[in-house]
Amino acid sequence: MNNTPHSEETKRKMREAWKHRIMPEGYGKKISIALKGKPKSTQHIINMAKAHTGLKRTIEQRQLMSKVHLGQRKGELNNKWKGGITSIMTKIRKSNNYQIWKELVYQRDGYKCRLCLNNKKINAHHNRTFSEFPELRFNIDNGITLCKECHSLLHKILNYASKNNIEGEIQWNW
Repeated sequence: MNNTPHSEETKRKMREAWKHRIMPEGYGKKISIALKGKPKSTQHIINMAKAHTGLKRTIEQRQLMSKVHLGQRKGELNNKWKGGITSIMTKIRKSNNYQIWKELVYQRDGYKCRLCLNNKKINAHHNRTFSEFPELRFNIDNGITLCKECHSLLHKILNYASKNNIEGEIQWNW
């Protein structure tokens, strides 16, 4: 076979030929119906996982996917349902809004820790606590990008300050 690409004229002719082709009613659906419930091979599952590994979707794509999947396989409809044991904090942190907030904080800070400029193992930290200020949970100005080490250190400082009643004395200059 010849591996040269088709000319624009050939592509146009091919499109015209397919325009007039009449497909039987339900074409395309029959295949999905036939495959529904059929177990996939282990190799097929591995190949599907590899194909999606590292795939980065834009915020718009994630929002659209969230709308499409809204209500599907959630709650008791999900095969991994365990009777509603997930805490409200976990649900919020796994929500699409939270993921978008995190991504926007990272983008604003250039995907680097604001303290040491490291770009490895970054976290989005809430300046005003997640639990005490629910109205600020998704406010981008209430977030800062920190690496894992700086984030851990910051929480140690904040815990020390709260135990010793010196919270008001700490000045942050981000």
